[in-house]
Amino acid sequence: MTPVPQHATIALVVLFHSTWTPLAAQDIEKTGIIPVEVSESSGVAVSQRYPGVIWTHNDSGHRPFIYALRLNGELLAALRLNGARANDWEDMALGPCPTGVSDSEHCIYVADTGDNFERRGSVIIYVVPEPDPFDSALRQTERVHRIEFNYPDGPSDVEALGVGPDRKAWLVTKGRTWPIRLYSLDLSAAIPQDNGQVTATAVDTLGLPHVPLVGWVTSAAVSPSGQRLLVRTYVDIYSYLRTEDGLWFPQAACHIGAIEPQGEAIDFLDEETLVLTSEALPGRPGPIHRVVCP
Repeated sequence: MTPVPQHATIALVVLFHSTWTPLAAQDIEKTGIIPVEVSESSGVAVSQRYPGVIWTHNDSGHRPFIYALRLNGELLAALRLNGARANDWEDMALGPCPTGVSDSEHCIYVADTGDNFERRGSVIIYVVPEPDPFDSALRQTERVHRIEFNYPDGPSDVEALGVGPDRKAWLVTKGRTWPIRLYSLDLSAAIPQDNGQVTATAVDTLGLPHVPLVGWVTSAAVSPSGQRLLVRTYVDIYSYLRTEDGLWFPQAACHIGAIEPQGEAIDFLDEETLVLTSEALPGRPGPIHRVVCP
């Protein structure tokens, strides 16, 4: 991996590196088991339009489907993402639709950004208006919009996507190659390039602990207010607060431990409560957890 050049770390967001001291989660509740159709839940997005509904998808090697679930794991819908290919889907988010995409207020973003060997010249975020999970006649979504993009410093393995109410995407590298880096993408500016290619902005490096494997980043989320950014690993959750001048400032670290077979996803149920999903492993189905951190 080519290191981030000094001129590329533009301080659009300043991330103050600090020594993190994770505190134990205040409350962890297992709410359900993910159905067998989603054996490798790799992303989760909480619906604001349909209370009690979460969306998820499988990791690489599966069909391009998104799945609507209740928190108890009940499967509500399995929908093909119309016009998408599943190369290496790694995360998803729900947020306002980019300007010019749809009259709908809510869009689903699916990050086909996995790149274990860091060889992909470009990666894709698929954007589609959130479908009705209770429409039993629905078999696929509307046709997706593609945001194809690259990174200014070369290919990166990214499994973490958060989308804020300002229609900005935040992408975090996994951490196999150190250091962990943060990128941003203006989604509304990217959409006019539909089926073209844009370049993400290199923001800065994240001062997360360098812990091989369990310290790899698997998901991210932005709160509904846009004031908090979460970055999760297999065992910890790192929280950043947005300041008045638009900077991200480290807030706290939350330790969840090995409660999941392979924890891959996080989102906000509300400003204080989180939902986590996990891939399954042999003999260990993927759970859904509700978590409150200090």
